[in-house]
Amino acid sequence: MAEAPATTTTSIHPPTPPADDAAEANIPLLSIPEPRTLVQERRPAPEKNATNHNPPRKFDWAGSWTMEIASAIFSATCLILLVVFLYYVDGTDYNTWHYRLLPNTVASTIVTVAKATLLLVVSSSLSQLKYDHPNQRTPLYHIQVLDQASRGPWGSLEVLWRWRLQPGLITAGAFLTVFSLAIDPLAQQILSYPLIRIKAPTSNGLTYAQCTHSYSTQAMTGLIADLASYAVDPDMLEAIISGLGGQSTGLEPFCSTGDCEYPDFISLGICSSCSDVTAASTQLCTLAPYSVVNIADHSVIFNHSVAINCIYTSPTNHTIAPQIWPATMSGGETEINVYRQPWTSTVTSSEHATPHISSFLSARYANPKLTYTTQNTTAWEAKPTLTECTLSYCERHYTHNFYNATGHRTLTTTNSQILGNASSIDPHFTVFPSLNRSTATNYTVDDSTIQSLNDMLEGIFNSTLLGSLSDPTNTYALLLYNSNNLTESMAQMATAMTDVMRSRSGSGSSNVDGAAYTSRTVIHVRWGWIAVPVAAVIWGVGVLMGTAARSKGSILWKASVWPLVLGRVRMRAGRELVDMEEPRVDWVVGVMKEVEVIREDGFPVVWAEV
Repeated sequence: MAEAPATTTTSIHPPTPPADDAAEANIPLLSIPEPRTLVQERRPAPEKNATNHNPPRKFDWAGSWTMEIASAIFSATCLILLVVFLYYVDGTDYNTWHYRLLPNTVASTIVTVAKATLLLVVSSSLSQLKYDHPNQRTPLYHIQVLDQASRGPWGSLEVLWRWRLQPGLITAGAFLTVFSLAIDPLAQQILSYPLIRIKAPTSNGLTYAQCTHSYSTQAMTGLIADLASYAVDPDMLEAIISGLGGQSTGLEPFCSTGDCEYPDFISLGICSSCSDVTAASTQLCTLAPYSVVNIADHSVIFNHSVAINCIYTSPTNHTIAPQIWPATMSGGETEINVYRQPWTSTVTSSEHATPHISSFLSARYANPKLTYTTQNTTAWEAKPTLTECTLSYCERHYTHNFYNATGHRTLTTTNSQILGNASSIDPHFTVFPSLNRSTATNYTVDDSTIQSLNDMLEGIFNSTLLGSLSDPTNTYALLLYNSNNLTESMAQMATAMTDVMRSRSGSGSSNVDGAAYTSRTVIHVRWGWIAVPVAAVIWGVGVLMGTAARSKGSILWKASVWPLVLGRVRMRAGRELVDMEEPRVDWVVGVMKEVEVIREDGFPVVWAEV
């Protein structure tokens, strides 16, 4: 058997030149020990009959995508966990959340962990792309740019600028690194905490609206009436005065939570209707002798009587004759001044069997002063404002009813229908049928109430305003005269009277049960915003798969520094780095931007200038 050759060692470093040559070349001498890990020993060749026991080859964990694949799986798992968590908390009452960490904190933490593991995948992919495409020409400076891009958004921005957003894995990875800055803020949009309105579990019988199909004064007890009492109830009188004065607060339904809804219902009530009949009314003014108007002293000037007796007739044949105010008449040698009563209203009687309670015609003078001269003694005065109003028993319809303690506290009538003529009259009650076929309801009012209410309203609307306009001798006349809108004032009075009728307990009264609502803060998931982390993870997995396919068959150095430490750049002759006169970083970077290299196959990694 031949003697085995002696064992020798080789190094990847070039042999050290002699000291004299090194000094002449101005190359610093470094004492670098021979690396043991990169030394290959030569062993004697095995005998022909010897058995070959090669140890099994170990899996190259660092040179595989195992860590990146695990990171991608973990990132996707975090998103699945996020979806499960969001599904669990969506729509739940925020007050039932008793953990130290807020729901937003939990969701943000999951997204942050998913993003962190995702950036590991993107960083490894960008690092591996430095060694892509062997034997292809590329600027040497791109190696540094890709290395910086794998470390964070600033380097990725430079990649996007130098690559001019050209489609590819490098651009996709760099853009995802920059986009990762927005993932955390956008994740805060996933959860919101709106205040929603929900039905209260129970209203404890305290949520209802009042209605009635019958009305009687407090003097009535059952079917026995105190015939000696025809006075209107104090609360009804208060409703009349407050309604005319526009001070009625309205009847509030009962609501246990301050936010309630009620079904549609009907109730007995009082309705008003007013119309301006000034233009449609007829005017008739007749002459009055001087003695009548008490201006006999001016008979020398006025040779004729004055047309001061005026009567007005409405389209319904309701007449009114406003009177003069003698105490304030004045005059001189050329004219006299006559003052009308500023307000006059008269009532027409209504039959007991009709639903009409009271009807009146009013005459209102904005300027009660009338001036007559020798030239116009027979002229008729300008018409006052004539208004005709009627109050009647009616059926009020309440629809779309709700109560809100902060704004809408009363129920309003959406429709009303005057009742028909009495269908039956007994010694105690009068029955008025509804003319609405869909309801077909009968309403009853006791006779003493009908009589007392008619008498009360007749005393109110048969009124005349005397003296100054601030004279409180006739309260009702002042209220009517000072009303800027008589139609609205009468409507408010009718509503206030209806509220008294609805609030009266007794036979025919009932409660309409409503639904109470309350508010609560819930955890609401805005599922659209979860697309941000999901898209980022899918994007990162796509970059990893593309890089893995592109690097198939190559050594996976990824972010390892060893190929850079152990490798080298082979420059063309005369362009060695040791020959550079100014070893400044900026200057070196500028040179590297001009150098184009190709990566040679094999190890150590060598970039050769072309």
